[in-house]
Amino acid sequence: MKHVRHIGWGLAFLLSNCMGLRHLAENEHLLVRQKLVYEAELDKSALKSLLKQRPNRHALLFPWLSLGALHAWGSERFDASLYDQKIADVHRKYALKQDQKKSAAAKQRLSDRMQRKIATYERIRKEGNLWMRLGEPLAVYDSNGLRTDAEALESYLITQGYLEGRVKTQLHTHEKKIRLTYTLSEKERYVLRSFEYRLQDPSIRALVAAHEADTDIHPPMYYTQEIITQERDRLYTLLRNHGYFSLDRAAFFCVLDTQRTQHTIDARLYVEASSNGASAKPYSLNSVSIAVAPESDEIQQPIQYQNVQYLLPPRFKSWRLAPFIRLQTGGLYSEARQNQTFQEFQSLNLFRFIDITQDTLSDGALHARIQLRTLPRYDFSTEGGFTSYIPFGEGPQLPSPFFVASLKIRHAFRSLDVLNISSRFVLEALTTRPGQSPYQSFEASLNFDLAFPHTNLWRPNQRHIPRGQIQLGMDIVDRID
Repeated sequence: MKHVRHIGWGLAFLLSNCMGLRHLAENEHLLVRQKLVYEAELDKSALKSLLKQRPNRHALLFPWLSLGALHAWGSERFDASLYDQKIADVHRKYALKQDQKKSAAAKQRLSDRMQRKIATYERIRKEGNLWMRLGEPLAVYDSNGLRTDAEALESYLITQGYLEGRVKTQLHTHEKKIRLTYTLSEKERYVLRSFEYRLQDPSIRALVAAHEADTDIHPPMYYTQEIITQERDRLYTLLRNHGYFSLDRAAFFCVLDTQRTQHTIDARLYVEASSNGASAKPYSLNSVSIAVAPESDEIQQPIQYQNVQYLLPPRFKSWRLAPFIRLQTGGLYSEARQNQTFQEFQSLNLFRFIDITQDTLSDGALHARIQLRTLPRYDFSTEGGFTSYIPFGEGPQLPSPFFVASLKIRHAFRSLDVLNISSRFVLEALTTRPGQSPYQSFEASLNFDLAFPHTNLWRPNQRHIPRGQIQLGMDIVDRID
């Protein structure tokens, strides 16, 4: 019995250290478990994401070891002031080295090296040592957090149609460990009995009526806040795509009338006739201009092509860029066409900056301004090194050098194309038997990849411009079969 008692005390001490109990203050408790109890078909992952107060996780290979205990153990052995001293020493050390250097390039290299070391020490000072980074802070129980989590769960029940839902919490305390149980009482779920649009503007009312078949709300149906939000977003997108540029999301709001005896909801969606103090009227797109920033002091000449004003460097042609501009002058402003124009230019992989803005003209129309800044025309990268491995059943491989080089040329043939040229060279040597010369092999490859848009095959009724790609490659292998 004496040995059994000693083993029990040892296990208790080991578990307390593995859970982190000995690191708690006198009035603190450790949250070791949370449980959700509910009957309705609710999203369990969504419920868990609402809980801000959670127990500590456990190590993957050591399920009895809490990550909170690992963090606390490392925190006891961590002193942030030591890294303050190390940062000061780095400043002092590299200041002396820079004084001994005369060239600006050498001083800059020392400065870059110093900044890298300081950044490393500052990261350790902020995040802690290795054990603190592998672990996580102890899940100390917080009564305020308990109330916050219970309120969040009740709010979630309301968004799912359980307007009378309540959450009851149960606290189980044993020594310094706490187990929480959240019991969700959903009660009756409310039904969306009717849904109406309250639109003051006749033009908006006619537009919404013409697209009413696109709605996902078909009463009677169970109420969720998500379907109301989706309907509001659908109307917002619809109006923004039909010229209502001045409207924002604040102009849309929904009023709910609940019948608690019948557990039903009558919803009315309003769209204000004005937003931001301006009348909510449809705007027409009067003009479009596009400008590509030059790489150097290139002379840019304004060009008018298909009702669009172009300001381009000599290597870009207006007729090549025209198919990518989906904004249509003379018609109503459309946010969808603006987003599509942005996506088309982004897909070319030629521009690092794309900005589309609108200016309001004196006659109440809009002017769309497209500004582009190109990526570097040439991108060159290299990689080299040695590889070595031991094949099965053969001798060890000698260090094998390899070299990889790639060159990317944008707008190489002035057709909005991207040309990739890549090459690879590998020399392998494998030992066979003592006294024999090593087995050698040489491999080389050269590849060409040209991607370009088929603007000549594009028609205005097509959503995307066809893309073309030409690939050529050559491999050279010299080995003994």
